[in-house]
Amino acid sequence: MSPRCQRGVCFDELQLPAIRAEMIRRREILVRLAKDPSAPMDKLDRQDIVLYLDQGAIPRRPESVPGLMKAFVKSCLTYSVLRRFCVSLLGEIPTPDTIGECLARVFCCQAFRVEQTWTPEGLRTAAEHIQAQAEYDLDSKIPRPRITRVLLDGSKEMHRRLARGMAGFYESVDQAVGRGPDVMWSWVLEFSQGIRNVGPALTCDFLKEIGYAQFVKVDHHFTNEFPSLIKANCEQLSSREHFVFSQRLARWIGMTPYHLDRILYEWGRCKSLVK
Repeated sequence: MSPRCQRGVCFDELQLPAIRAEMIRRREILVRLAKDPSAPMDKLDRQDIVLYLDQGAIPRRPESVPGLMKAFVKSCLTYSVLRRFCVSLLGEIPTPDTIGECLARVFCCQAFRVEQTWTPEGLRTAAEHIQAQAEYDLDSKIPRPRITRVLLDGSKEMHRRLARGMAGFYESVDQAVGRGPDVMWSWVLEFSQGIRNVGPALTCDFLKEIGYAQFVKVDHHFTNEFPSLIKANCEQLSSREHFVFSQRLARWIGMTPYHLDRILYEWGRCKSLVK
């Protein structure tokens, strides 16, 4: 068999069974750890491993605008610095179900606890009110100004994306998915371009966590684990090349990109627990 060469990465097809076997091995170890109450694992990691890796589930698409906006903002705040800040106030990693309470504590603002706030217009109004009172330097790297900037820019972009309603938004993503990885990545870049502090990795996280199993989040967890999995030097690969190659690898080993990403992510977080 001739080597498969994609975007600067070459490996022989004979490696594919070994790669699949390694992914199955990691999944089984992660599931075993998640079901072991003595393992010192984060509660959300434990729940996600059981749901997505043991049961093979995929996140559901939100059916309402508030549900979509909560998923969007949650993903925007998964950048490590902001996530740690949110955890310090909330006591756990935020989820779409708890992101309203998280922001209410971040800004001492009751509006985030109200469902009606969770529209693009409602979030922008809340963020504008916060900014009018606090007068943050919106180019600052510290958490509250960064989150405020995300809410201001993100609500504007989501207002534009939801101009044709939920169905129009999902249709736009579906069309990109139907045209393949390069178009998917271009969609992600265009979406994130106008949102300060939210790049393509966080946008991919948003899409994969609202049920688009074709997306992976190319962040440090992914890029740290990917080379050892395929036994190739990936240092010269761009984020786009990682993204495109991962789509094809997932197809070759009979796995959704979402589950490929989930195994690599959880392995990166939990492998120190493996004895």
